[in-house]
Amino acid sequence: MISTRDIVNIPYVIGDKLAVVSLNVEVYEQLQEWEMILNNEQEELSEEQIKIKNEFLEADKIIPTLSTISQKHQDSLYIRQPISTKLINTLLNTI
Repeated sequence: MISTRDIVNIPYVIGDKLAVVSLNVEVYEQLQEWEMILNNEQEELSEEQIKIKNEFLEADKIIPTLSTISQKHQDSLYIRQPISTKLINTLLNTI
């Protein structure tokens, strides 16, 4: 079980609104390490860090070519929400 001590709250801005994302401490630390690698010059990095940086840069080239919507179901909208089995049973009983 994750305690509140294991969570980091990070504020960020979307448009003109302030939001907060909660991250596990280990995830936050990993993201900070990757940010440091991406912001440093190649001469300042180890071979492993250079490899990580190059993988991020390669991914940056690929990401724009990826579709975020399935080509087969472009008109479909998927929403995650609770399902009311009581409502489903009621509707099935009316058939």
